[in-house]
Amino acid sequence: MRPHVLYVTPIFGYPAFGGPRLRTYNTVRALARCADVSLFLTQAPDTADVEAARAHVSTFCRGVVFPDPAPGPHSRSGVRAAARAMLPARMRRAVRRLLPAAPAESSEPAERDPAIVAVLREWILAHQPDLVWLGFGGISYDLLPLKEQTGKPLVLETECVWSRFVLRELPFAADARRRQQIEREGRAKEAEERTGAPLVDITTAVSEVDADYFRSLVADPGRVMPLANVIDVDAYRAPSPPVRLEQPALVFAGTLSHGTANVDATCWLVDEVLPRVWRRRPDVHVYVVGRSPAPEILARRGRRVHVTGEVASIVPYMRESLAALVPLRWESGTRFKILEAFACKTPVVSTTLGAEGLDVQHGRHLLLADDADAFAGAILSLVEEPALGQRLVEPAYALVRQEYDLSSAERQINAVLARLGVLATPSPIGRG
Repeated sequence: MRPHVLYVTPIFGYPAFGGPRLRTYNTVRALARCADVSLFLTQAPDTADVEAARAHVSTFCRGVVFPDPAPGPHSRSGVRAAARAMLPARMRRAVRRLLPAAPAESSEPAERDPAIVAVLREWILAHQPDLVWLGFGGISYDLLPLKEQTGKPLVLETECVWSRFVLRELPFAADARRRQQIEREGRAKEAEERTGAPLVDITTAVSEVDADYFRSLVADPGRVMPLANVIDVDAYRAPSPPVRLEQPALVFAGTLSHGTANVDATCWLVDEVLPRVWRRRPDVHVYVVGRSPAPEILARRGRRVHVTGEVASIVPYMRESLAALVPLRWESGTRFKILEAFACKTPVVSTTLGAEGLDVQHGRHLLLADDADAFAGAILSLVEEPALGQRLVEPAYALVRQEYDLSSAERQINAVLARLGVLATPSPIGRG
């Protein structure tokens, strides 16, 4: 009999593109190959068509719970709708007793609605899954009391070392007040990680770099297990509508909203790296592709710098580009943009930190460069020596196929379930 896993996440998007959406979507798909999965969102899904998203996910999940978007910051209509959908009347009455009273005046809403957490707790007690799997563990430590409240094993799936993600911005923050804020938030997150790691049954990490950190926080290192970022490699080989790019074209893809590491990366790329490229090759164009471009990025648009905003698929941009760039100077975790480029057989130039955690070698799978001169030199080498790019893409494709495909996550999830004593039996029904 297949185990029943409740997968809880604050972030889920459909269609799946961009790191956060890809992380959740592909993990749930891989998990559904090993177990019967119920998907529970603690926030409304990131999608233009909720019903289409629900219908699609239902093809490989046992159950899907999407809370309705609330009309206002304190409305509980979404919670009530979720409760009606999930719980019998007796339990709905119990949940209502747990809901906080509506505040008399407006205040900043909590990061996660306590009413949704109450519904989640009652759902677990009503449906008795074999275990609870917390997606986006770096921002899910507030759910750890569910272990004691429900008696269910907890898996904390981390997407990065969140404290590192915060603190690595410090060298690039010019404002003293911002540096103090970063220090304060980073140390608070370190304390949360230190306190939370021993409380869960398993912490998963996207790389050995991250795993070493989490193992340092627990007495038994076996309670930290790998679960890599993965993609469906076959999906990147399927035909896609072409796009017309000015050649030679470079692409940098990611979420581009204010406060993300991609904003700093774009500014460094345009201000420091590309001028060095243009001195020798003024014909080079760069396409900055992703949702919600920050004002700093929009301000850098020009004849050779194209900011597209969100696109339906990154695949045609990868295929039409001479190279995919990963000019990150601070981050944590592993980069989907590298895996996607590998799957599209597009050469990659990255900083060492941008490729952190991936089993890659400079000169074999990609080119690594950490200062503006070196990064520009790597780009120029691909522009002027196409054969170099061709030598990189085949080993890179073989790597992503072998180590970062859905089947890799399936093997790692089976190992987690085995460690917890839950028999994982692959089934064709679950192979979404």
